[in-house]
Amino acid sequence: MKTNEVRKPSQKFMHLIRFFATIICIGVTVYAFFKFNLDEQITPQLVYAILLIQPFLFAATLVSGIRCSFLVSTPPAPVINCTKSIILSAGLNLWLPGRLSELVKPAFLREHLGIPFGQGLAALILEKFFDALIVGALTLAGLIFLNSNSIHKPLIFFSFTLLTIFMIRPMAGVFFQFLEKYSTPIFRVATDSLRHIKFTLTRRLSIIALSLTLISWVLHGFAIWLFFLFLEGRSLSIAESAAIMGAMIFAGAAPALPGGIGAIQAAVTVSLIAFGFSPSEAFVFSLGLHLAEVLIAAFCTPIILSLHQTGVSRLLIDAKTAITQKKE
Repeated sequence: MKTNEVRKPSQKFMHLIRFFATIICIGVTVYAFFKFNLDEQITPQLVYAILLIQPFLFAATLVSGIRCSFLVSTPPAPVINCTKSIILSAGLNLWLPGRLSELVKPAFLREHLGIPFGQGLAALILEKFFDALIVGALTLAGLIFLNSNSIHKPLIFFSFTLLTIFMIRPMAGVFFQFLEKYSTPIFRVATDSLRHIKFTLTRRLSIIALSLTLISWVLHGFAIWLFFLFLEGRSLSIAESAAIMGAMIFAGAAPALPGGIGAIQAAVTVSLIAFGFSPSEAFVFSLGLHLAEVLIAAFCTPIILSLHQTGVSRLLIDAKTAITQKKE
């Protein structure tokens, strides 16, 4: 009883520290935004466009949570926890470089659902492959419809991703047989991931995951199209919206600055200029679109952090304990 009484106030204190630390980070970002006079470029029309597409972006996130629930365990894990892990990962990505926040998702699911970290890591890897396949397909379709000459790289990327998805299950089986004889903590995580892919990624699950991925990214692309529709006289076609979405996703996937800052602005600005926007308009709209993309995660992450443990601390402690025991 005494241990629990000591632990509970300590956990609440740590929750408050994380919450206020996140609020301070947001405050610094807002200050920098106004410091460089970017607020003067934001019109009421742009603000309305950012806010009005939020329901569609949230719906896309929720569908991704449903997909995660299917990929991470059988039977499917609770959707609400999976959606929280996605939002938390996206929110922390605004502060952490190199896509490190992606690892928070399996740590969170381990903490709150008891799903092994390796199993959650396998689901994360599968999500990325399905995302790459669908986004690559939508981007390629948009470029073909626009009669673009820049379809060679997207075509190669799409073909490689499609081949990898067909090969990932048998490849996982081969590597699993090779690695299962090793008992070090890192190899145990790897074998958990490979085992999950080998025995879980059935044809039925692949069809479900592909369908949910398609729905999620179609909602995402529709939100981008709607964003420019709300900007009078600046609307994009469906094909152009698909091309913009592809540029955003692939630029943001690069392990560079937190939240894809800089890379996303450059990719979207160049794409919009190619579609007839002036450089100044293209840059401002790229900022607005990026803000719209991260608004839900930026708003919800402090709330999630104040209510739940991320699971990272426990994961590191358990990993250190496992390594120490192995040495002994």
